[in-house]
Amino acid sequence: MKLRKIVLGLALLLSGWMISQTTQQVHAADGADYVLVPKASNNTQDVSNGYYQLRTTGTQSQTITVTVLNKRNTELKLKVSANTGYTQNNGMYAWDRKKIPTDTSLQYKFRDMVQPKSQSITVPSGGSGSLTFTVTPPANYHGVIMGGLTSMPDDGQRVAVSGNAALRVRYSYGLPIFMKTETVKAVPNMSANSARGGLSNGKTAVLANIENNKPALLADATMNLSVTRRGESKVLHSAKASSLMIAPNSNFNYPIDWGGQRLEAGDYTLHGTGSTGGQSWKFTRNFTISAAEADQLNQEAGFKPDYTWLWITIAILVLILLGLLIYWLGRRSNKKKNSANEEEE
Repeated sequence: MKLRKIVLGLALLLSGWMISQTTQQVHAADGADYVLVPKASNNTQDVSNGYYQLRTTGTQSQTITVTVLNKRNTELKLKVSANTGYTQNNGMYAWDRKKIPTDTSLQYKFRDMVQPKSQSITVPSGGSGSLTFTVTPPANYHGVIMGGLTSMPDDGQRVAVSGNAALRVRYSYGLPIFMKTETVKAVPNMSANSARGGLSNGKTAVLANIENNKPALLADATMNLSVTRRGESKVLHSAKASSLMIAPNSNFNYPIDWGGQRLEAGDYTLHGTGSTGGQSWKFTRNFTISAAEADQLNQEAGFKPDYTWLWITIAILVLILLGLLIYWLGRRSNKKKNSANEEEE
């Protein structure tokens, strides 16, 4: 029951308003101008919690139906697409794009099983309409395959911003779909594939690539990450996360904020722990930030180039040259004195 509440909440969160040509989604419970309603086509489908749960047997195809309710006072033109589930870098699953981050453990993409991939519908003002998609599961899969339906209006409502300027606002809704076999259950996993220096929201960070390589939803998980110099125990920076919802067979780059500081070249170690329910995990990964990487990332983050070592090197060279000059002048002076003494004798 707790998982169902979490999934429904995330479905509402992903169903938000979108400004044209952006991907930012914001919860808009009362502001949406249309609604997507999942409909069960047979007794192997459960939509009682506002999203699809499909129980499959072999490669038998199923039809999923979604009803569109138009709350506008004008005609609604809508495009609905089927996509594969993945995990965003904030640790929350999503299904809002055709191309998703690559994961070597992902054998079956939900989008590949659906026909058609996308459809358009026109719904009159205050009316409703339905779309159907056919889902054909792969043979001999086990665990959970995750995807979803994402909608996008073809037009948008013009909203004044300032003066004559206006933005076109489009309300987007999504419905997650969880497809699973009737008998085989998989157990999720949390591990770290790698870590590297990077940027998060334009600021320096270490990006930890976290993976759930099992065909099971990693729900309501907590995670603690920290970074040390390799071979040392002092924690340089850390990050904590809770209520994570990690899609099956997916990975994401979770940022460890560097506190507004420069990244320094060197050898580091990522330390991590994770847990959910009665499961827990512990992992470490060594990584290196090169001088070139650190310089580039620091500049991209807005730090001015650090010429400290260059000036120190120049100062040392100047001192060495000055010393050599003094030494040479001293020897030259001594030679002149010796020559003068010899002539007097």
